[in-house]
Amino acid sequence: MDALTLPVILIIVTAIAVGTFAKGITGVGLPILAMPIMAGFFGVERAVLIMIIPSLFSNTWLVLTHRDEWPVLKRLVPFLVTAAVGGVLGSLVLVNVSARGLSLLLAGVLGLYLLHQWRNPSFRLSDAQNRWAGPIAGLAAGAVQGTSGISAPVIAPYYHAIGLTQRSYVCAISATFLMISVVQVISLTRLGLYTPERVFEGVIALAPVVIFLPLGMRMAKTISREIFDRLLISILVLMEFKLLYDGLLAS
Repeated sequence: MDALTLPVILIIVTAIAVGTFAKGITGVGLPILAMPIMAGFFGVERAVLIMIIPSLFSNTWLVLTHRDEWPVLKRLVPFLVTAAVGGVLGSLVLVNVSARGLSLLLAGVLGLYLLHQWRNPSFRLSDAQNRWAGPIAGLAAGAVQGTSGISAPVIAPYYHAIGLTQRSYVCAISATFLMISVVQVISLTRLGLYTPERVFEGVIALAPVVIFLPLGMRMAKTISREIFDRLLISILVLMEFKLLYDGLLAS
């Protein structure tokens, strides 16, 4: 990594560590907390490329740890298929995307969901609603993942809305992130963007993940579903504020 000072390295490592701990509990948190800070030093494209290996590693670990929940993935096939397609499309426009415009779009989608949850906390998508909402949400999630490296503002509220259990939620969202990341690696490599240098930087970024992911997973075993939901909604609220800041105030 180019001429980074010790304080900058500590900031980046802390962001990855906090995001990884949150991910170990809820299945989300790593890119949404680490990516904005890394992008501030490296730019969006490089930050996306660096975070691929930590994302692949953490999501693989969580999927294997929650393998007793794999049957839930059958329910998510339409979402996962369109997410893969969206990941390819997003990667193709990575270098041309408007970061501020994308942030505002994601803020709008996530904000509407949070508002709806505030007014109707028990809301869940019915099977009939999910038949059309799933593929649309999947395409959108894959596209923004390929474009910005962050799809949690789409995937996290969608999986919350279909009423997955705590363990099923972590398994499903990790499997989705894993699949999108694999498709993204293939697409970016074919485009010549994922170079050996970026692979090396991604491996370096693994260090805090290896330490803090199991700590978060251990914490997840001690909390109730109510606390899990509150923590997840809190992370979504933080996402919303960050997206609004990026879209309206960031230079």
